[in-house]
Amino acid sequence: MGQIFNIRATTPESSDRYFIDTNVWYWFTYCGSNQFAEENSRRYQLIQYPRFIEKILEVGAKIITCPLVYTELANLIERNEYNEYLSIKQLEPNQFSRKQFRENKSSREKVLNEIHTAWSTICSIAPDCLELRLDLHTANAAHTFMSQSMLDPYDAIFIHFLNSHNINMLLTDDGDMMTTNIEQIFTANNRFTT
Repeated sequence: MGQIFNIRATTPESSDRYFIDTNVWYWFTYCGSNQFAEENSRRYQLIQYPRFIEKILEVGAKIITCPLVYTELANLIERNEYNEYLSIKQLEPNQFSRKQFRENKSSREKVLNEIHTAWSTICSIAPDCLELRLDLHTANAAHTFMSQSMLDPYDAIFIHFLNSHNINMLLTDDGDMMTTNIEQIFTANNRFTT
């Protein structure tokens, strides 16, 4: 397990190279995360992570991303939009599935616009989207990480990606990531900082 740093007390340096976990991108790029803040997010997540990303950008440190962030973020955004739709229409998931939601033209356009806006923001901040090779070696490494921790499959692949690209700085709110072998983990999650 690496060192865990509280972002409220951390000043980025220009030589830093941060990988930003999808949950942090969600709060930074997706305006829908603010609409349901009481239900889905805690106030500190909506304030502290965007503030820290701005500090990173101010000093000229590097932010790194990969294509898997797109897939996980797109899934989160679609799920949030779907849940919002169910709430507004007063429906239950067994009454209106996610597949049916995708077939609704106006809802689909809104979801795709939200995803495009979020991903475009990420690409403008982190223009170097490193290649993620998904092969048998990646799957085996992810399975090993999952066997040794509480990581979900996305996070296990992220850890493999970080290790294979010698990235040792991770910005995340995810408690499962705190148990990984990444050297420096940056978070605003009070359960893991002092």
